Amino acid sequence: MFAITKQAHEMGKDRKKQRSASDAVILKRVAEKHGITEQYVRVCVKGFSDSDKATEIQADYKVLKK
Repeated sequence: MFAITKQAHEMGKDRKKQRSASDAVILKRVAEKHGITEQYVRVCVKGFSDSDKATEIQADYKVLKK
């Protein structure tokens, strides 16, 4: 029973790494497209900036996320 649980745990870690890697690629692409930093993309995606550009960045991020 413990071996199955440990295996499931390892699979979960792998999925999280894959999500993190794909999120990083998406952030990089959006940043390059708009000529801004990845950090600013994160700020916009989380909703901490309410400018028109932030809205555009959020839309691009959502499209690439799907």
